[in-house]
Amino acid sequence: MMALLFTVFPDEAEEYVHQIEESEKAEKKRVQEHYEEIKRYVKGLNKEELQRALYDALIELEEQDNRYW
Repeated sequence: MMALLFTVFPDEAEEYVHQIEESEKAEKKRVQEHYEEIKRYVKGLNKEELQRALYDALIELEEQDNRYW
């Protein structure tokens, strides 16, 4: 059905593909910015805070996945 629609309206198909590509680029940028924010946060922690954050993260992972270290 979509193939027929895009065959009949090739300009719309091209615009649709462009929108999808732009959306994927925007999502990739958003994820990268989020990772950079996490990196800045981690770099600002002292050793004790890092240890506590790691401990909390491991416990959370175990509870989510029912896994044990």
